[in-house]
Amino acid sequence: MPAQISHLLAGTAALKAALPSDCERILASHGPCFALGCQGPDIFYHNQRTRPLSVLYGSLVHRRGADMLCQAMATAGFGEGPASAWGAYTLGFITHVFLDRACHPFIVYHSGWVMAGRPETASYRSCHPMLERVLDVLAWERSCGLPVSAFRQQRTLCPAWSAMPSFAERLALALRGAYRSRAASDADLRARMANAFTDSCYFYEHTDPSDTSMDGRGSREYAYPFAELGFRSVSLVYPEGFERSVDWANEEHRTWLHPCEPERPSDASYFDLCAAAESDSVPVLRVCADALRGSRESLIQLPLAVGSGTLNVGDAAGKQARPLRMDPLPLEALMRAQYEARLSLLGGPLMN
Repeated sequence: MPAQISHLLAGTAALKAALPSDCERILASHGPCFALGCQGPDIFYHNQRTRPLSVLYGSLVHRRGADMLCQAMATAGFGEGPASAWGAYTLGFITHVFLDRACHPFIVYHSGWVMAGRPETASYRSCHPMLERVLDVLAWERSCGLPVSAFRQQRTLCPAWSAMPSFAERLALALRGAYRSRAASDADLRARMANAFTDSCYFYEHTDPSDTSMDGRGSREYAYPFAELGFRSVSLVYPEGFERSVDWANEEHRTWLHPCEPERPSDASYFDLCAAAESDSVPVLRVCADALRGSRESLIQLPLAVGSGTLNVGDAAGKQARPLRMDPLPLEALMRAQYEARLSLLGGPLMN
């Protein structure tokens, strides 16, 4: 899946194209709510510190049912309009769906995965998040012409709690509506949602490139845990000064294979996939905005517009499927190099 910056950039571009007359007001009034919405169900994966956890809901939403969840979220804000705090969050969430579907096959194919009983695949551990962050850096530079250390992640993605009235309650309600067999009997669901928001903002703060950068702009305090956690820990922060001779984003348009169905080849770059996701999001954002304004017809149409396809890798029909093919980029070597660079700032040796 793409990481934070890609979701923010693609979501913002789609919003501007879909709702040009509302976009400025939405971003001015509730920009961080929209930006957090762009992170979609990834916030559940960030809930690693505070129990009860919501991690399983991250897997559930990525696997299936995003269409019904988006409808349930729009229902929770029905009649409030797209420029409300919850409306902005819901619009951002929808853009996450389309970027995941477009880009997840590319990232899985080019990062690989660990397979039980296949020790030769152990080197692919943590390569998926590492590639996500490499692509984020490239997308940020391409969009802004600035180093990633200029991205103020916490400020951009974390609304003030006062700007998020009843978000945990509304998201719990939406999950109960979309996943009745799983969520209806979960007495801790609201607490899980609150913890997801809290822990996500903790994660965004502690991986904020404006603070964790090695270019001298940020604090070096965050570098110390790397000495204990090992080189794979750098997959959670944005890389800097990495090897640019590797075509990380496939800008040379070499052929690559869909990991689940090798008969579906592509030569698209990562940026081509992002642009396609932005385009696909536009008509759906318009339907959602009308639903948020109080159109029952649009609310009914929304699940079909979003589509039922998995946010993970899947078959041509959109059903989640097991990946079969990979061609990983040299991501383990990149992690080791980034780890060594960070430790060198502390005067420490490279540790395995």
